[in-house]
Amino acid sequence: MATATSAAAVVGAFAGLASLGWQIFKYLKDGPILRIRVSQDMQVIGPDGQLEEQPWALVNIANAGSQPTTITHLFSHSYRGRFDRLLRKKTASTMVFPNPDPGQLPSKLAPGEIWTGMVKQDHLQELLEEGNHLFIGVYHTFSDHPKTTRLRLGGNPRETAAAESRA
Repeated sequence: MATATSAAAVVGAFAGLASLGWQIFKYLKDGPILRIRVSQDMQVIGPDGQLEEQPWALVNIANAGSQPTTITHLFSHSYRGRFDRLLRKKTASTMVFPNPDPGQLPSKLAPGEIWTGMVKQDHLQELLEEGNHLFIGVYHTFSDHPKTTRLRLGGNPRETAAAESRA
C-alpha cells in the first residue's frame, strides 16, 4: 500500500513539474516574433514602364508570433569592428528610414502578416563604408529593444580592393 502511495506521489510530482515547465515555456514564447528578411539589388519599374537604374533593398518583416505589434521605426546601424555591437560601443553611423517606400510607419502587424518596405541601396552602401558591419532593424511597441539582422551587401568596394591587392 505504501508503494502505491509513493508511486502516485512521484507521478503527481512529475506531472506538476511538467505542467509548470510547460507554462513557463508558453509564457516565454508568448508575444510577437519578428523575422526580418532583406533582398538586395532589387530593381523597380517606374510609372512609365521603364526600369529604374538605382538598386533598392526590399525589407520584409513577418510576425511569426502569437500577438500583434506595431512597427514604429526602420533603422540601420554600422559598426567598425566585429565585437563593437556586443560590447555596446558607439555605432560608426546610424540612419533612420521614416517612410520606406511603399510601406508606411507606424504600421500594425498582426500574427501571420508581412510588412514590406524599400530602401535605396546607396544609403546602405554609405553606411557600410563608414563601418565594416551593417545591421538593419525595427523598433516595435511590444519590446524596448530593437529586432536586428546583419546585412552583407554584395560588391563592397573595400572587399574588392582587398582581393585585388592580394592577387
